[in-house]
Amino acid sequence: MLCGLFSGALFGWLTQVPSLKYFWFIKGDKFLIETYKYWIGLSNTFLLGLVAGYALARLSGSLPSGGGPSPRRAVIAIVLVAASVPSVELIGELMFVNSHSVLWDFIAAPLICVLILSIAIWVLTGRWHYSDPPSIVLMLTVALALVYVISGIFAFSNYWINISQFAAIESLLAGFFGYRLISTGLRKRIV
Repeated sequence: MLCGLFSGALFGWLTQVPSLKYFWFIKGDKFLIETYKYWIGLSNTFLLGLVAGYALARLSGSLPSGGGPSPRRAVIAIVLVAASVPSVELIGELMFVNSHSVLWDFIAAPLICVLILSIAIWVLTGRWHYSDPPSIVLMLTVALALVYVISGIFAFSNYWINISQFAAIESLLAGFFGYRLISTGLRKRIV
């Protein structure tokens, strides 16, 4: 979870650096619009947090040295995680050439992304859990709600809200991935 926390905070901070503003965003009529670099950066910092967390768990002995997913499964899961957010954004661009739908942006796209992450967990662990997609949706909802409630109580600026929301989301997702790895009994190698 700590690696996810740090990778999420890193991404949140990188998107707030003024000199990188137009690397991540393009200027729209009223708002800044995320570019593909933004979505790729989000997926890759999350992947960085997952890989770092897995490596630390392996080095600390939390996961036995002989256990874990096969390299083939690990590569497929890595590709799924890295492509999860950019591919959903690409699908949205292809479906809504000039404008996005609110239904797509706030419901369909996040649910498709959650489904892709659930498939990545399935590939990694070799087990499908029907509770994974709803659990991920619940975690994301709770993480965002907590960030906004805490930021409202302590009057955080938008700068800190942005950093803390990515940190909370990536931390919980990394923790969930770790929980599934351990709970599915990766004591023996999954082929």
